[in-house]
Amino acid sequence: MQITNDQLTEITKLIEEGLQQGAIGVGFGLAYTPAATNEEFLSILKIAAENRVFAYIHLRGTSSWNPDSTLLGLKEAISGAEGTGVRLHIDHANSSGGPYIKEFLQEIELAIEQGIKVTTDAYPYEAGSSFIESTLFDDWNKWDDNRFSLLEWAKTGERLTRETFKKHRNTGGQVHMHTRTEQMTKQVIKHPSVMISNDGNIQNGKGHPRISGSFTKVLGKYVRDQKAISLMDALIKMTIDPAKLLEDFVPKMKAKGRISIGADADLVLFDPLTVADQATYANPTISPKGIIYVLVNGAIVVNNGKLLESVKPRGPIRCIFL
Repeated sequence: MQITNDQLTEITKLIEEGLQQGAIGVGFGLAYTPAATNEEFLSILKIAAENRVFAYIHLRGTSSWNPDSTLLGLKEAISGAEGTGVRLHIDHANSSGGPYIKEFLQEIELAIEQGIKVTTDAYPYEAGSSFIESTLFDDWNKWDDNRFSLLEWAKTGERLTRETFKKHRNTGGQVHMHTRTEQMTKQVIKHPSVMISNDGNIQNGKGHPRISGSFTKVLGKYVRDQKAISLMDALIKMTIDPAKLLEDFVPKMKAKGRISIGADADLVLFDPLTVADQATYANPTISPKGIIYVLVNGAIVVNNGKLLESVKPRGPIRCIFL
């Protein structure tokens, strides 16, 4: 159902208030709000553009497993960025592009060549994750039976059937979507325009391993073991590239992502010979190995591989418009 003009006015007001309070961008969950019109989308994009912050987007249509729908969602976002001049960040190229990642990345490359401000990221896993009750799965009645087996119920690790999907959808909860291949993951991690990210949440010890293992999996598997990407390129994707992306309107980011005099002491000391992820879909909270020290703003938060839960470095990161 389309929102009313009054509702859109209220949404606009709340977003502008958030930006004035220091928010560093405007997030869009078009994949979760299929009824949102392109006009509504563009009106909010304009707010982000006027405030010179990023629009971060989960694209429309990426749950349909259809190449036309997936690429249409990407083209809608790129067209909006071109028309409004907003800086556009596509969330999770791996899950957004899915089996069509080659064509997906080609569209992004073309937009960059045309001068459109667009960036993207990826996490190094073949499965995505979401909540089974969300609108991502509203068309489940139309699925073939074998599609349900690609879904894993996070609480138990069971692969779903049509019957168990229906049961869990009625109660709600997290589900992992095993819809991609190792080759797709490697392709997107290697791409020069893709930064490395994690994502997700943990509920009662269950969730997606990307929240614990994304960065160490890249360093261990794709850098050391497979040599798919160099160590320096991987570190650039994790540190300086994200910092530079934000630093012209988030002043604190000028002191992040780099080791230099005057920079914040945000440092990770790791062993390149042993660093590796250990989190799994069954046990997503297992800490990685090979991480020796972590400092945040000069405070040690991981000491000899152990998290110091009592240490909580302070210091908000906010937009410049305060």
